[in-house]
Amino acid sequence: GKMGQQIRNHGLNISVVYTSMDTQRRRVWDAYARKAAVLFYDWEPREPCHGLSPKHFVHVSFPPKNDACTVCLAKQSSSTPNGCVDCDIGTSPWQKVVSQKVATEPDFSDVFQFIKNFQLSEDDYTWMFAQAQTAQGAGDPLYDAACMWVRQFRDRWQHWVKYTNVYRPFDSHECYQVFLVKSYMLAIAFPCIMAVCCHRCLACRSKKHWRSSSGDISSSDAEQSCVESSMQENDSRDTQSRNQDWKDYARPRSNFKFLQHRRSYDFRVLQHTRSYETFILKGREPPVCHTPLRRSIKTTSEVCHFVAGTIFGEVFAITFVLGLISTVWATASFMISDNRRLNAVVNPALAHLHQVWISFGENMARLSSSFAVAPMLFLAFFVDWGAKRWVSRVELAYAIWSHLEDIALLVGSAFRNLHAEEKAKHTSYLQRAEQGKDRFLDLYDFYRLLNALHYSTYYGKDPRVGEYPVHVLGDLVMVGLLNGREADKLLKTPSNMPCVICSWIEDSWENMQGDGLVGREHDERFKAILANLRAASSLQPDTDSPLLNFFPHILIWALFGFVVAMSPFLLPTSDCIQSETLSMTCLLLFSYAVVYRLSQRLAESPFTGRWDSISNDCMLCETELMLFQHLRSAFSPCQKSIDRLAGRGRRTVCPDVLERYHRPHLPYTWPSGTE
Repeated sequence: GKMGQQIRNHGLNISVVYTSMDTQRRRVWDAYARKAAVLFYDWEPREPCHGLSPKHFVHVSFPPKNDACTVCLAKQSSSTPNGCVDCDIGTSPWQKVVSQKVATEPDFSDVFQFIKNFQLSEDDYTWMFAQAQTAQGAGDPLYDAACMWVRQFRDRWQHWVKYTNVYRPFDSHECYQVFLVKSYMLAIAFPCIMAVCCHRCLACRSKKHWRSSSGDISSSDAEQSCVESSMQENDSRDTQSRNQDWKDYARPRSNFKFLQHRRSYDFRVLQHTRSYETFILKGREPPVCHTPLRRSIKTTSEVCHFVAGTIFGEVFAITFVLGLISTVWATASFMISDNRRLNAVVNPALAHLHQVWISFGENMARLSSSFAVAPMLFLAFFVDWGAKRWVSRVELAYAIWSHLEDIALLVGSAFRNLHAEEKAKHTSYLQRAEQGKDRFLDLYDFYRLLNALHYSTYYGKDPRVGEYPVHVLGDLVMVGLLNGREADKLLKTPSNMPCVICSWIEDSWENMQGDGLVGREHDERFKAILANLRAASSLQPDTDSPLLNFFPHILIWALFGFVVAMSPFLLPTSDCIQSETLSMTCLLLFSYAVVYRLSQRLAESPFTGRWDSISNDCMLCETELMLFQHLRSAFSPCQKSIDRLAGRGRRTVCPDVLERYHRPHLPYTWPSGTE
């Protein structure tokens, strides 16, 4: 080799031996121990030779390199001792060999940056060589020494390393297809749920827009002030003109049957007009309501069972969408965590941040689980309160229904004996009506006022009745249950309309007693029923606390947000589909949402204009039909109507009425015809 050529060309009396690294070290140590001369070829700087520091050896230099030696080194082979090399060839430094891929591709930019910056000094080599000599262990001492140097001299190599956060594009991740399918499902389901919610909100009047029946007419209310000023008592205006003025304030009705049930205030009871002629003629009974009561509600458990059966579909859809959001977020979180784990491997400093993120998620998931107990207790209180409130409302509605029929039955029975003579003569309805028109008008007034009282009772309790008193009174005038003068008087006392009508009914009863139309033996019973009716119909609307309405919504939606946001940490999995997360989140949210929606529904009125409510329209229709039969019992040809109490559970049902009950559809206007 080159060393052999140097020795031969300079005539040195040295024999060259080629050995392994271990043999070389052993022979150098033996020569040093015998204090004999030794010449060897080695690295510079070099590791200690069996504990012998490089300071114990001297570098032997040959003559410096000249042009002839340079040419010789370029031409001659170094594999044989015969050659022209006779100069010092110097040291051969480490060569950094980098592939074109590492040098050019962005994925290897950090590696290429490290290779370019990597540079060790002689002191660094000497320190690591010394540590390798004293290292104890089964591993490679040089490797252990290098690790010790990395730990101790971080400031030396820290600027060599460049950390670029690893980002694996979503479209190249193995979970991307699953994430895309879930996102499409969410994009389809979420607008559908929002459309249903918006439709339900628009289908019913908002409760906050109701006009409280406990309030009086404010002078600042432009609409009502205008009505009140235009409806003052003025004897120069006739009844027909007043009625027409009030009809202008009646709310418009749908002209098409398929739209009539879509509007929140289209009561069936307001679809036909009453008159004295329809009251006295045969075959003019009011039409049967198309929305019967679904079931009887008497206890809080029946209320909860009734309402729960109407909200399960809605709750399931909402919880499915929330669960879908949580599983989409869980899949995205899993893909992000993959990148975080890769960054933690590349950059040890990020490992701590990743662990902090995992700990934060676990703590928040644990907090959400602990936090879930308080809303459930709070919502359970609202469910109990709302169920009891519904029971009380429905019981009062049934009580008003019963009291109205009791009064009508009493008045009809009191009139019955007064017409025995006319009935014995087999006179017609029209003949009897003409002979005792005042008596029939009194019965018709009872019929009008009782139905008007029943309808006005729900003002402030059913949003379909109307937002303002002018709406209620306008509707009643439009259908013939009130006249303009009566509406003028009721507008002055909007908070006590049922009580004022009760006083009119009592005045009519007193007048009939004074005229001898009814006997005194019915007076005590009549006034007792009327007092009960006044007490039941004077119920004021609910006065809800804004804090109690607002706080549960914030509480439960905060809980929903916690569950959805922390779903990847509640049940962490490495599955792309995240089926466990979807199942657990849906079940958890469903249990919360059922109670929440139940409390929310019970906080509303049981008579709101929705399909899942108590059918107030049915109560009005059924009551009117029974009032019609009871009051006409004085001149009805059905002599056994009192005994037919089994027909649909009502007090008075004639055979011709029973036929009408079984008709699937009835016209909105009363049937025409004469006796």
